[in-house]
Amino acid sequence: MNRSLLLCLTMILAVVQPVPGNQKKAPFRLLYNSDAMNVQTCGTPGHPPNRPLTDAAIAATIDEAAEHGVDAYMLSAGWGHYPWTQSERMREHYRWWLEEEGRKPDQYGEYLLAGGDWVRVLLERCRHHGIAAFFSFRVNDVHFMEHAGTEHPRSQWASRFYTENPQFWIEPEHRSKWPAGYNSLRGMNWAEPAVREYKLAQIHELCRDYDLDGLELDFLRDHTLFRAECPEADRIEAVTAFVREVRAILDRTSRDGRHRWLCARVPLDLRRWPETGLEPERLTVAGVDMLNASGWYHTVAAPELADLRERVPGVALYQELTHSAATMWFLTERTGYGTVGHPRTWDTQFHTVANLAYARGADGVSLFNFAYYRQRYRDFEWLAREPPFHVLPRLRDPAWLSRQPQHYWLGQWNYHNQITNRPLRADQPRRFHFDVALPQAPLLGTTRLRLHTDQPIVGEPAAEFNGTVLAETDDASGFFDNPYDHMLSDAPRRRAWILPLELVREGRNELQLTLAGTGEALRVTWVDFAVPTLAQ
Repeated sequence: MNRSLLLCLTMILAVVQPVPGNQKKAPFRLLYNSDAMNVQTCGTPGHPPNRPLTDAAIAATIDEAAEHGVDAYMLSAGWGHYPWTQSERMREHYRWWLEEEGRKPDQYGEYLLAGGDWVRVLLERCRHHGIAAFFSFRVNDVHFMEHAGTEHPRSQWASRFYTENPQFWIEPEHRSKWPAGYNSLRGMNWAEPAVREYKLAQIHELCRDYDLDGLELDFLRDHTLFRAECPEADRIEAVTAFVREVRAILDRTSRDGRHRWLCARVPLDLRRWPETGLEPERLTVAGVDMLNASGWYHTVAAPELADLRERVPGVALYQELTHSAATMWFLTERTGYGTVGHPRTWDTQFHTVANLAYARGADGVSLFNFAYYRQRYRDFEWLAREPPFHVLPRLRDPAWLSRQPQHYWLGQWNYHNQITNRPLRADQPRRFHFDVALPQAPLLGTTRLRLHTDQPIVGEPAAEFNGTVLAETDDASGFFDNPYDHMLSDAPRRRAWILPLELVREGRNELQLTLAGTGEALRVTWVDFAVPTLAQ
C-alpha cells in the first residue's frame, strides 16, 4: 500500500477509534531497565556476584538507580518463556522441568520456589521511592534456547511450550545448525497464533496480579519474530494485533481506572522495523504511549531519531543508552554470551548522545544494561568499575547537556552498523555521516578526527571533512580522559588528522576516507572526533 495512503487511513482510524493509551503523553524523563541477571552476574556493593538470591539483593539494584533521578524502573525478570513471579505458571514450569531433568534448579529457580517474588519487590521499592514500576516483557528472547530439551542445567530456561513445540521455532533445526551461543533464529515464529496467545496469557496474568504502572514490550529480545518467507504486511498485522490485545489487557486489569503506560522497545533505525513487524503509526493507534528507541545493545550516536519523531509526534520518545559503545573485542578470546571485551561508554559519550537525542525530539533517555560496568573477566580487573551513576541526574537536563564537550563516533555496532559494511580499499573512497547537535559555546580553533582499524595500517589514508582535506597529526590520543580509549585500538591501528572546528556544522556532516597507493585494504572499526567547549 502507498505510504501516504496508509498514513491517511491511520490518522482517520485514530480519530474514529480513540485509544485510551494515547490520551496523554507519558511524563517520564529517565527510564532504567534492569535485566535481572545482573543481580547475580554483576552484584551490588552489598551483594557480591553469585551469592544466593535474596529480596535484599534485588531491592539494592532498584534503590541505587532510584536514588540517582530515575523516573521509571523497568524490570526484565526472565526471558518471557515462563514467569519469574509467584504464579501457578511458574510452579507448573518447575514441576515439569524437575520431573524431566531431575536436577537442582539454579539460583533463580531456588529463589522462586522458596517463595521469592521479584515483581513484589519491584513494586515495594518503586512505591518507596515514588517512581513508576514497569515490567519489561521480552517477546522472543533466545538466550540459552540451544539447551532446550537437553540434559543441561540451562534447559530450565526454556518453557515446556517452547521445548515441546519445535514446529513453532523459527529454525526447527537450530540446535544442530548452531550448537552453542546466541542466535536470533532460535526464537519462536510469531506467524503462529498459538505463539502469540502463549505470550498474551503470561502478560494477562502479570497485569492482573500486580499493580504495575506500565508494561514495556521488548521487540529487540529478539528482533527476529518471523521466518524469512513471511510477507511484511502479515508481520505488521500480527504484531499490531498483538499490541492492541496488550493495550486491552492493561486497561481491563487496571485498578481504580488508573491509566497504565504501554511502552515498546524498538529499533533506532527505522529501516529495521518492518522485518520485526513494526510500523510506527500503527503501533500508536494500537495503544503504545512510549517508544524506547534502541541500538539493540550499544550506545549509538545516529540521526534516525528525528525521522521517528516526525512520524509519531504525540508519543513519548526515548533514546536508549547502554554500557557498551561498540562491538569491538579488546580481548582476543571471545567470551560466549559475555561482552566484557566491548569498550565501555564514557561520561562525555553519554552526554553527547543524550544532547543529540533531545535536539532531535526525544522526551527523555533510557538506560539498558547499566550495571554491566561491574562485569569481571579473569585477571582483567581494570574492566570492572562501579557504574557511572553520577551521569544520571545530568541526563535529565537538556540545557546543561547542550553546554558540554562532545565526543561523536561511529562504531562497529551489532544492529546499526555504519562502519564495517565494506573495507577501505586503495583509491576507493568511503563516506561516513555524522549527525551533530553543536554545543552552545564550542571553543574556537581545532580539534582532531581519528580512524581506527582492526589491523595495522599500511598505506596512506587521507581524510576530508565536509569537502575540506585535513592535515595529518601524530596525536591520536583519546578524548576527555576516556579510560576505555585503549580498548579501541593500539598505535599501529589508528591515525589522526587536525579538524578545524569551523568545519563542524549543525546537522549532517560528511567524512570521506581515501587509501592511497597499493596498501592492503583496511577494515574500519571506529571513527571519531571531539568538540571541546568552555564548560570543559
